[in-house]
Formats: sequence, structure tokens, C-alpha cells
Amino acid sequence: MPRFHCPRSAYIALFIIAAAAVSAETNSSGSSSSCLISQYLDSVTGECVNYKNQGEKAGTDYDQAIDSGNTAWMLTASALVMIMTPGVAFFYAGLAGEEMASNTIMMSFVSMAMVTIQFWAFGYSAAFGTHGIFGWAGYNHVGKTPSGTYGTGIPHIVYAFFQTQFAAITPAELSGGIVGRMKFGTYLIFIFLWTSIVYEPLVYWIWSQKLDQTWSITPRGWEGSMGGLDFGGGTVIHVSGGFGALAAALMVG
Repeated sequence: MPRFHCPRSAYIALFIIAAAAVSAETNSSGSSSSCLISQYLDSVTGECVNYKNQGEKAGTDYDQAIDSGNTAWMLTASALVMIMTPGVAFFYAGLAGEEMASNTIMMSFVSMAMVTIQFWAFGYSAAFGTHGIFGWAGYNHVGKTPSGTYGTGIPHIVYAFFQTQFAAITPAELSGGIVGRMKFGTYLIFIFLWTSIVYEPLVYWIWSQKLDQTWSITPRGWEGSMGGLDFGGGTVIHVSGGFGALAAALMVG
């Protein structure tokens, strides 16, 4: 059986092709790394181009590509936080006794509905927005594109949904301090005002972020700027809810 013989010229051609591919990859990496953080590499011209604004950077930065794993986990985490509100409702109902059980459960569920609407209307924009209190009102400009500052690899709307669940459960936790002490209609007005005046400014102080002039993520609020960290909501959620319940209980007696 005759042996297959590869001409020497074929080896030379393969070597030249491989060398050209490595050289092109090296040049591409070098060009990309030479761009400033406020620029991106134009795939057509091969030149570094300035972003027109921070929103464009957030939408085109290759590090901001949607990651299905991160998105799935954030949706799962949001669902877990969501079911905490009914859990709080049943927990408080068990402590309140048979007479107040139904009212106590409704306080948590109505809090969930009320704050979800409030956060959609203007609360999320007030707490996290970059264009004033009503810049992101109604989740305006909050879509499937990553925000660039609030999590990489996940759609902005997923992060907004995640934060909405925390906003909803905080007044539900607070309701335990005023069971049987406040009329239901008064309670609705109270949680709307409390979320708007207390919770959202506190979120802004600690969790709100921005892109500074060097295109780096920096805190916007005064406490975050001083180095305050709150990864699990100990300050934003539990401290505000606890002291809110104490203040309400002292006021209504």
C-alpha cells in the first residue's frame, strides 16, 4: 500500500497561515488594550472611538454582555425574596393571635402590592436613577440592556425587579410593630409616605452608584462615599424597618 506523502510546500503554507493568524490576534489584542476606558475599538476601522455618553458605554462594553447564568440566578434570588413577604405575613399572624391574624396577613400583602406600584412609578428612579427622581419613572430606560453600574451580565430590568422585592418586604417587616394600633387606610398612607421619605433616600445614600469622569463605578450617596458597605441589607432594610416600627409604635401608642 503506497504511503501518503505531504509536499514540503504544504508544511510551509500551513506555517505561514498559523503565523499570520497569531500575528492578527496579537495586533487585535494590542489595539483593544490600548484604548482608554472611555473608548471602544471600532471593528471596521480598527481605531479607538470615544463613547458619546455613559449610556452608550454601558450598552456596547463587551464586559456587559448578557450572561444567562447570572440572569437566571438573579431571577431565582428575586423569587426567593418575593416569597419572604408572605413568610413574614404568616409569622406575624402567628404572633398576633387569632383575632388579628387576618388583618396582620393583609398588612404584609397590601404592602407588597402598594410598594411595588410605588417603586415602579418613581421609587426606583428616586433610589437608583441617574436622571433625577422621575428620570426612570415607570421603569423608563430600564430594559434588557445592562445598566453598566448595577451588576454586569444581567438586564437592567432584572436588577430593578430584584430591588423591588426588597422595597416591598421592608414595610412588611415594619408592620409587625403596629399590629392592632393603626387603621388599615391610615396604614396604606403611612407605608406609601414612609417608603418615599425614609426607605428610598436611605437606599440612595448607600446603594446608589454612578460612573465618574474616569468611567469608574463610584458611590453617589454620602454614606457610600464615606466607605459604608451594606451587602445584605442590614442597614437599608433591617435597621430602617426596625427603627421605623419602633417610631411608629411610640407615636401611635
